[in-house]
Amino acid sequence: MRMLIRTEIGGVYGMGHACRCLALARALTIRGATVEFVTSTSALMSFAAPFECWLPTDTSENGMYAAILGHEPDIAIFDTTVPFDEMLYPIISKGCACPE
Repeated sequence: MRMLIRTEIGGVYGMGHACRCLALARALTIRGATVEFVTSTSALMSFAAPFECWLPTDTSENGMYAAILGHEPDIAIFDTTVPFDEMLYPIISKGCACPE
């Protein structure tokens, strides 16, 4: 199972989100998942090692969603203080067995 985690660290972001996501990534890897991170802050790239971490060229929210879709994860986890744009939900939940 391919999982992509969207979180941030550094600047205006504390370490709480990233620490929780890193612990989750380790636990999921032990259970056989492939985990990658996508972020708009370069600080996460070294913090999340040895996991693959993507920093899209376009770090606007639309760019972040495009990066997530481009990696075609089975599951995407969002742990960030950035407000979620509900207009994008139908796009990112494509193929997801989520309640409407």
